[in-house]
Amino acid sequence: MFTKSETVATMLGMNWSNVTEPSPELFRFAEAAAANQRPYDGAERRTEVRRSIAVAVLAKPVGIDLTPVGEPFIAVTRDISTNGMAMFYTAPVTAKYLIVEFDDFAGGRCRMFFAVLRCNPVWGYFEIGGTFLNRLPN
Repeated sequence: MFTKSETVATMLGMNWSNVTEPSPELFRFAEAAAANQRPYDGAERRTEVRRSIAVAVLAKPVGIDLTPVGEPFIAVTRDISTNGMAMFYTAPVTAKYLIVEFDDFAGGRCRMFFAVLRCNPVWGYFEIGGTFLNRLPN
């Protein structure tokens, strides 16, 4: 897969400067979705509390073995918990897995192996929801 001298970031090409920033419209949409999120009416199946927040997420489509299968993109979250997140992007995601990287709210970056559970159209964007499988080294 990769040698000990290579980092996961090098292997996956996780570089924020090489990716186009999300549009202001996408950010506004995600911020409004996060702010207007209503509590779930049914029986809550989640074990962790979700935090409604719009933050940029660098995502790289990968296979189960972390082999890149697509180009990186920047999405914007709707909500996040310790188990997963929902985010918006301008195009559908067909990969079953992503490497996602985002600010960890403590001044660092968090990189996670993410399983895509859904990708649905929402008002001209696509909502990608899934679960974190593993934390990866930076």
